[in-house]
Parts: sequence; structure tokens; C-alpha cells
Amino acid sequence: MTCVAALSACSSGGDGNPLSLRPSKTSVLPDGKDEVRFTVTYEGQDVTAAAAIWQLAGGDLAADTKLEGAVFTTATAGTYRFEARYESETGALVSDPVTVTAKSEGGSEASGKFFRRVFAQKFTSTGCTGCPALSKELDKMEESAKWEDRMVHAAFHMNYSGTDPMTVGITASYMSRYNQQALPALYYDVDVDTYCLMQPGVTESLEKQLAIPAGCGVAIESKYDAEANELEFTVKALADETNDFRVLPFLVEDGIVAYQVNGYPTPEEQVHNHTVRMALSASLTGDRLASLEAGAEGSKTFKTALSPNWKAENMRVVVCVLHKTDKGFVGTNAAECALNGSVDYKYNE
Repeated sequence: MTCVAALSACSSGGDGNPLSLRPSKTSVLPDGKDEVRFTVTYEGQDVTAAAAIWQLAGGDLAADTKLEGAVFTTATAGTYRFEARYESETGALVSDPVTVTAKSEGGSEASGKFFRRVFAQKFTSTGCTGCPALSKELDKMEESAKWEDRMVHAAFHMNYSGTDPMTVGITASYMSRYNQQALPALYYDVDVDTYCLMQPGVTESLEKQLAIPAGCGVAIESKYDAEANELEFTVKALADETNDFRVLPFLVEDGIVAYQVNGYPTPEEQVHNHTVRMALSASLTGDRLASLEAGAEGSKTFKTALSPNWKAENMRVVVCVLHKTDKGFVGTNAAECALNGSVDYKYNE
């Protein structure tokens, strides 16, 4: 594994593509009958019969799949992406992708009424030289007026160049899912495309996520019985779009003092916050919450005990709610709550 100190990331798109893919409409009913018909043009000429139209991998589709003809139907609500491929006289061409949304009649896309929080997954280790710099940057952002309450932060520790006492097993699973081998690393909303580790990428990626309206509001009710060592909390989602939702909960702890390479104020005095102690879902994209119409509410309850090595007074429940997109399930909103506490749905003013 490589420990790196800086990385810049960017995305790009192309203008002037001579190959164009046009859907007859961008929204269909998920009834298996409502059709989208595609037209492919090359330099303005219709080449649909000679082109191939591919549905791009995402959601339940593990690999790009060629459509039979130029028609798409589905019985499953969600967002789907397509591209055209064509062999021209100058070589193989690929169109820019287009998106089609399947939603039930009467449903709606997210209106943006719910306050949006982004789930920040930081991957770190006490043996990583560049990790404290990322932690400092995130702390600075969370303390600023602009980003206040916009991130729900969870730090996933792993062994690197020695034993990290805060290591949790699920970290390695996420690193594998993201095909990531370097530390530190930061991802937003369980979305591999948001990878960054230092500025300006940390801020730019966060801004892109916040520009996507929350697909639901998130509320949490939590109760911890210290005598019985029993924690029970319920996560609720109030949908602002018609979609499938999943819930990804963690327990995190603040105030852990442990040695850290390049730690501050000294390596021995490093305070580790947002530290993931437990994942309450066996799935990396959470447990199924519900398939919800816009305006409907779903909930799921979790129960667990705490390790005697943890300090309950320094712990929180951290939750990311995911919705289905063309890339699979990614985060659409997040929330956090004290072990004995509650947070209600928050709306934009």
C-alpha cells in the first residue's frame, strides 16, 4: 500500500462530438410497457440502423449491455444511462451518454426541500504520514460557516506500517470496493467517482455532491441503556422522490488519544475523532430501507451492545441513506445523533 501526501483530480467532457444519441423522452413509467426510442446521428445523418445502443453498467446491471434494437423499457424505478457506438469511415465512435429516469406516475424527482448533508468517508491510519493533513483540512471545513453541518464525517482506520489500534475490518472491504491502495483517501456518499485527498479536490468534490438535491430527509431516534449495555436506534427516511432507499449506519467515537505519525500537536498527543467503531450493516451499501413513493416514509431499527473499551459519552450514531442511481446505490443524505438523543428532518429555509 502506498501512503501519499497530495493528489489533484479533475473530470472532463467533450464538445463537438459528431456522434449523437437522442432519446424520444427522458422519463418513462416503470411498467415494462412505456417505451423510449433512441435515434443516433453521425454528423447530422441518421445512422440508427447501423449503430449499437448500449445501456451502461450501474445498479443491478453489472456490465454494459447492448440493447436489442433502439427501444428501452423497464419495470424498475431508477436512473439509466445509455451511449451509442458507431463504426464510421474514420474509426469507432462513442456518443456522449444520455440519462433516462423511470419513475411512477405521480412521483417526482427530488425538489430540494430537504437540507442536504454529505457522508464523508475518510480512510486513514496511525502509520500514514499524509493522513493528519487531510484530517486538519476536514476539521477546518467543518468549523467554517460555509460548510457547517454539511458533512457527516466517519474515519475508517486500517493497519499500515504497523498496528493501528482503531482498525475496523470493514475498512479493507471498502478499500477493495473502491480499488484503492493509497492513504489517505476521501470519498463522499459511498460514490467511487468522488475520490479526493487534498485541496482543491476536497472542496470541489463536496460542492458537486451538495449541488445534488437530497432524495429524502433523514431522522434518527436513539436510546442507550448503559446499565444493560443496549443501544437501540431507528432511522427514518421521508422520500422527496420515488426511489429505492438503503440505510448505512455506523457507530463513531471522538476524543481517542493515540500515537499518529506526523500527529499534532505531537505524535503522542494526537486526538482521533469521528473514528468508526462499528458498522451495523454487513453490506457496503447498507440494508434495504424501503421502496418509497415521493412523500412516503420508511424506517429501520438497529440494536447492538457497545465494547467496554469504548466511551459511550463520546460516541454518536452516523447514518448515510442511499438511493438507487445509474451508478448503483449512492448516498443522498446523511445525519448523526448522540446515543441518547434524536434528530428530526431538516428542511431548507
